[in-house]
Amino acid sequence: MRKPGLATKAMDDEGRSMLYDGCSLSQLGIIFKMDNREISRKIAGLSPSGERLGYPIYNLAEAAARLVPPQGNIEEAIKKMSPKDLPPAITKEYWAGQHARLKFEEDNGDLWRTADIVERLSEAFKTLRMNLLLMRDQVERQTLLTDKQREIIQTLIDGALNELADSLIAKFKNDQARTSHDEGWQEPSASEEDIDL
Repeated sequence: MRKPGLATKAMDDEGRSMLYDGCSLSQLGIIFKMDNREISRKIAGLSPSGERLGYPIYNLAEAAARLVPPQGNIEEAIKKMSPKDLPPAITKEYWAGQHARLKFEEDNGDLWRTADIVERLSEAFKTLRMNLLLMRDQVERQTLLTDKQREIIQTLIDGALNELADSLIAKFKNDQARTSHDEGWQEPSASEEDIDL
């Protein structure tokens, strides 16, 4: 009887090459007891790990992941896969399902498109800006203000508006679909900022 480690030591060059470099379609067919056409179909999209005698070879572990059916609960096995690991036949259904889920969430109001968020925020902040700019006049109608008090109120209003604008620009700076020239996403001009009420 051979000792356990001898089988590994006695491995021939072909076996080492299959394990470390990759297997041809014929070798995969022998290992997994499948027809070469079935092997080709199941590993479609898998990049070869190299070439041997002019034929592509495939990493044994990567090929096995596509050739051996999941054991146990198939649904759970598929849920654990990343989209790139899905077989080509399922990939289209996966992305169609993702699209349907996003559409459902959007229809329910749980998912918003960035353009809609920017539009709603723009409307809300235009109203807020106008109210802040009118605040000094409203305070002055109710009580007499000194020049110093007017200056303090105007400085606070300007500071709040500038912080708000900077915050919005920072939040949406990575939104490549929108530029500072798009409607609803314009910084106030100098004349608008300097309104003296």
